Amino acid sequence: MKRKPGEQAATHPRLVRTAIRSLFLLLLWATISGGVIEIIQGRVIGYLFIVLGLLVVALFLSQRFHAFIRNQSLSRWFPVQILAIHLFGLIILGLPLTWLINEFPFYMMYPGSKAAFVFASVGSLLATGGLVANLIALRRDRAERSPR
Repeated sequence: MKRKPGEQAATHPRLVRTAIRSLFLLLLWATISGGVIEIIQGRVIGYLFIVLGLLVVALFLSQRFHAFIRNQSLSRWFPVQILAIHLFGLIILGLPLTWLINEFPFYMMYPGSKAAFVFASVGSLLATGGLVANLIALRRDRAERSPR
């Protein structure tokens, strides 16, 4: 990506790339798989989740979104914001997972509970993986900027 004259470079280029990809995967999983689970359980709201998933894809393909992220990345609070988003996702998906794991054998008897367990498990893994990947990217960006 070439910069226009007068445009500042992102202070954390690896973090920006990693954050966009990890947020995309997390939001796509939450909307599309959540919609499929709701449709399987007979709830009409699942179709709304599928439409939201398609809107997430359209958002991440738009140039305005990438320009917005580039502008946000110039802020010194950008790493904190990205890590907080992933921590929030981990809490939202991880807390129900701990509850589901507590009663694991009983929940495996019902198809709806199996779907909720898979949804929360994969979502928690994506949030954890995104958090770890963003921390690694942030550390590499800071190591590259620091004088030796």
